[in-house]
Amino acid sequence: FPLGFHKEAKYMAESVECARDQGKFWELHKLLYANTGETLSTNLDQYAKKAGVRNVQRFKDCLKEGKYKNRVLNDLNEGMKLGIRGTPTFILGAYDPDTHTVHGELLSGAVSGEKFKQAIETYLPISRAEANLAQ
Repeated sequence: FPLGFHKEAKYMAESVECARDQGKFWELHKLLYANTGETLSTNLDQYAKKAGVRNVQRFKDCLKEGKYKNRVLNDLNEGMKLGIRGTPTFILGAYDPDTHTVHGELLSGAVSGEKFKQAIETYLPISRAEANLAQ
């Protein structure tokens, strides 16, 4: 989830999507996350190679043409509609795509295991009931 205060976040989100085209989403994601203190965009070719992206030119072309720019912006907008403002954020409950609402709760930031357990125990029976209705 690209945070607004991180000036390269949207571009980095686009870059991992371009790496996904070559099966290297998580590899590049890990490298970028591990090196967040650096100016990543200037070394992106090197990170892509290190992540195992085989066709770096195709990767660069993907970024240059903005192939995933709209996807990243749409994901960001959807997250904002749901109330996501930072990471990590977990949504527990049921999402209604028609109204862009979650019938449940958002757990954001450092959340205890006990809080997760309580939320899961609250919403799991509801999710099971909805799944049975859909059959």
